[in-house]
Amino acid sequence: KPIGGWILWGAKCLQLPLTSVYSIFQTPPRIVALNNSTMEMVCAMKSQQLYHLGIYWYRWSKESQNFQYILFSNVLKKHTLGDNIDKGRFNANKETFGHSYTLKISKLQPLDAGTYYCAVSHSSELLFGNGTELSTWKIPVYYPSLIPVLVLLLTWIISPLEFTAHSHALILFLTWHLPIS
Repeated sequence: KPIGGWILWGAKCLQLPLTSVYSIFQTPPRIVALNNSTMEMVCAMKSQQLYHLGIYWYRWSKESQNFQYILFSNVLKKHTLGDNIDKGRFNANKETFGHSYTLKISKLQPLDAGTYYCAVSHSSELLFGNGTELSTWKIPVYYPSLIPVLVLLLTWIISPLEFTAHSHALILFLTWHLPIS
């Protein structure tokens, strides 16, 4: 496998300084998506030199307290996937214009939840993005008509806060009552 998880563990958990003139940014910082939906996150590079190297994607799982290698994608659109990664659901693409890669995950599952990090290896140094936290939600089968309403509600609530409350946890409680027959 490319870059071992222990290196990523050290860089993330020990906050080892990785100094470089290059910068990598991920957007959005948070995604709340419904199970079985599709979502995308972007990893943008400030330097054109990094853009030509290809990109690694990793996921940090709070449940398993583990980093998982997701995939590596190069400029020729060749992918190397990690263990137990479904090729049909995970895809990374290089943007035609600009200096970015997009990770797309389709048919989201609860196991997909976690914080995703893009990384580039440059001059024996690992450069990481700031991470994108993905949460998945399951809508009860007996209320499928709530899906569009909840998506709009979550988008309306989270979007304005996304850029102003990076260091604060957002807690949202949705309650509805089921008719008892």
